[in-house]
Amino acid sequence: MADQYTRVSPAQASLLEVLIDNFRDVATRETLQVNLPDEPNPVSENALNLHIMRLRRRISPLGLTVRTVWRRGYILEPE
Repeated sequence: MADQYTRVSPAQASLLEVLIDNFRDVATRETLQVNLPDEPNPVSENALNLHIMRLRRRISPLGLTVRTVWRRGYILEPE
């Protein structure tokens, strides 16, 4: 897996940074919302959901997944 990569948008990169910092632990929705670049703080829940959906598609081929922890946030973990 070390030789695999994918391109992500600046917003997805910001989300990934938070998720990686919390790898296998919950990254709260609030933390993710305030860390999105060039967006009014905090972004709407719908905007965050859309960014997460797109990020999931990008990282799936890498063997990673973003799991929803209902009412709390998201966890980045291996598939």
